Amino acid sequence: PFSSRTIYKAGDTIQTAYSIGSSHGGGHCQWALSYDGEKTWVVIKTMIRTCLQGAPETQPNYRIPVPLPMDLPSGNVTFMWLWYNAIGQRELYSNCADIRIEGRDG
Repeated sequence: PFSSRTIYKAGDTIQTAYSIGSSHGGGHCQWALSYDGEKTWVVIKTMIRTCLQGAPETQPNYRIPVPLPMDLPSGNVTFMWLWYNAIGQRELYSNCADIRIEGRDG
């Protein structure tokens, strides 16, 4: 557990950034939140086939905005990203960040 978390408000957009060596033809991405220590997840954004599409030489730093729903409750949250490549052997890439969300409930 981290003692310091980036704070977002419900309705904010998280500006995610990726630097990759190969785009593998794009693929499928999902972003999800967990409020219960990573036992259950709520998917908040999905991109089918077009995620991270393009050659890294021409687009080395991908930026993908991920809007947070307006009705999220307040709490400490795990923010997760998953990417399944489109070309080649099936590979799964993922990463998580501990964040805090300030919801409408205070």
